[in-house]
Amino acid sequence: MSSPAEYNDNLASLAALPALLEKWGYPDAALAPKDLYEIASHIIATPGLRAGDYVVQLGFATQAHVDQLMAGKPENVLTLEHLSNNIDNLRSSIQRIVAYTEKRPYYTTLPEVPSQLMHRDDIREACGHETVVIDTPSGRPCLVFTENARLKDFEQMARDKRTSNPLYNMHAAGPILALGQRGEIYRLANVDAGAIIANDVNSQANVFTPEKATTDVQKLFVRMLDYAHEKGSTNVALQPQPDGRVRARYRRSAYMFDIPVVRPFPPEQGNELAQFLHRVSQARYTDDQVNVEGRLLAPADGNLIYRSQEAEIFLRLSYTPLDSAGLDTAPESISIRLIPRTTNRVHLDKMQIKPSVITAISDSLRESKGLILLAGPTNSGKSTTIAGALTLEHELFGDRRNRLAAEQPVERRIPDILQHAVTARNNYDLMTAAILRQDPDTVYIGEIRSRSSAAAAVRGSGTGTLMMSTIHADDAILAIPTLRAYINNPIVESAEAAMVNEHDMVEALNLIVAQRLIPRLCKCREGIEAKTFDSHRSQIEAYCKKHGLTPPNDAQFHQLAKSKQANPNGCELCDGTGFDGVLPINETLSFTRELKDSLHEMFERGTFRYSELVRFRDRSLFDAALERVLTDGAQIADLYI
Repeated sequence: MSSPAEYNDNLASLAALPALLEKWGYPDAALAPKDLYEIASHIIATPGLRAGDYVVQLGFATQAHVDQLMAGKPENVLTLEHLSNNIDNLRSSIQRIVAYTEKRPYYTTLPEVPSQLMHRDDIREACGHETVVIDTPSGRPCLVFTENARLKDFEQMARDKRTSNPLYNMHAAGPILALGQRGEIYRLANVDAGAIIANDVNSQANVFTPEKATTDVQKLFVRMLDYAHEKGSTNVALQPQPDGRVRARYRRSAYMFDIPVVRPFPPEQGNELAQFLHRVSQARYTDDQVNVEGRLLAPADGNLIYRSQEAEIFLRLSYTPLDSAGLDTAPESISIRLIPRTTNRVHLDKMQIKPSVITAISDSLRESKGLILLAGPTNSGKSTTIAGALTLEHELFGDRRNRLAAEQPVERRIPDILQHAVTARNNYDLMTAAILRQDPDTVYIGEIRSRSSAAAAVRGSGTGTLMMSTIHADDAILAIPTLRAYINNPIVESAEAAMVNEHDMVEALNLIVAQRLIPRLCKCREGIEAKTFDSHRSQIEAYCKKHGLTPPNDAQFHQLAKSKQANPNGCELCDGTGFDGVLPINETLSFTRELKDSLHEMFERGTFRYSELVRFRDRSLFDAALERVLTDGAQIADLYI
């Protein structure tokens, strides 16, 4: 039986909980979200606990471990910052623990849509990327922040500034202040803008514009992107140097160059830019999909849409931590893939793809089923060529076909195709099964990079659907064992997984097109020196012998001796690089009955012999590159594919 003191404490708790929820905007406790109700209950039940106590109570560490760490805490370091540097997985929960200690609301899940107040330009601009406004049953708007430091800055704003701040003036009593899960805030921050691209159940692609760049570092980032886009770049790389300074580079004509409008900048700015990109791209660790908070501890990925007056570009960001020995900051390498989000149709002939390759693709598109694969490494133009193939399919059949796509994430807009976003909840197996029930004629699987996406592509072809996708592989023949490895992966991601085998894969395959992009020589190109050609010839012969390729004949070698090379000084047209764009080179592998029977026999024997399959491809990538060099489009150095 409870003592009178315990009984009175329970009564006080029962009264305090509704009062706290009412303060948070929920006069009827029954209307409070479940997560908010639980946090309020926890705060009421555990009065007086400090940050370290919550770390223990939430199971991040034992009391003894926390006590040991606190004994060595420097005086100028905050408790949670110190603990998170020494306790695994704590950093992502710092804001929630701060909410407990300061008795603030913390939203792990936000409403489907933000407050209607977010329609106002002044409110949206004042919120920026890190804050969002939601409605509460009390009628008083709630301002949800990603970090307590931002909340404190707002709370302690000078009185004269409050009168002109639209967020303070949303309500006579001012807004309710809360903290929230970063991914949820980023999701709501762009709902009304109509620019969300779903790529994960808890993550949306944020939108960044030059007008949102408020700091020098953010403006530096805008200069990088604008310059790279103007020059037709596919990648921007932020590369810390041994002294900590960060070098900004961009890929142009298949080579990397320094961005001339951005000089190497100090490590402090590099760290500030990295932290900004973590937030705005909603960076998540690759292994466990936990949000990146503070210092980067492991490889991570993020997505971002950059929208300027000139273009809208999808940015795919990759983060990797570097060795920080001897540096005060934690450097990280950041690679940014630039994919223009245009609705313009892509035409294969305008990409300078050879007519024979276009014919092979066209012949496969005329068939009612089968899998067409584009193979190549990163930055080889695979998805652009797929978009061109879909344009060609539309030219062949017009609007008479039902075209659907499953992508993770949706990177570019493709006309006349319904694009579905694959998410953690709606995985490839589930999404493809649903798509196949929608009576499609053509289905595009964004990229084969897992068992589920590979099985989905094969299963779709087996149901009589024309399937298209991309895959990372060195050439058309090596795409076969790569796809086979995905199919044979014993790890099944979900209960809805399609069960297919390597023989199903062989029957599904219709055409594999391998592609690379090589630098196109600028008009300022110059002839190679005769005295250096002998070394070129011996290198070419050795390369062909090593890789089992047919070397150029005497007539071709004679022509190569008169071929062109890049002008080392360049010209105004190429900005001194010597190159002006890229040229695609391709090889095609059409899956005839003879080829399929050969593969069935190999797989039954448990073997794979590359040399036995060479006769089935139209030519090698080396042959395609050789043709470009012989027509003065490329230089000898780019023969070594």
